[in-house]
Amino acid sequence: MAALAAPAKHSAEVTLPCGTAEKADWVRRAIQTEVDEAPEGASCTLSLRGGDLHAEVQASDLAGLRAALNTLVRLADAALRTVEARGRA
Repeated sequence: MAALAAPAKHSAEVTLPCGTAEKADWVRRAIQTEVDEAPEGASCTLSLRGGDLHAEVQASDLAGLRAALNTLVRLADAALRTVEARGRA
């Protein structure tokens, strides 16, 4: 996970419904590398909550928070669509 260059001033939490715990874990594993390589000034923590993937995002500025959230949701959606199309879980 990237270290914040300055104390995080902005934060958001988002819950991404995946349907099952197995799908949520698959999505988490699929996007974890991108999360770990968050840009300077931003960080994200993923956790599983049953069939949901929960993300806590922090950023030193509002533009960084918006970019991190958009990327997170886009990647998670693509991963979930992939797992569902392949008939996994």
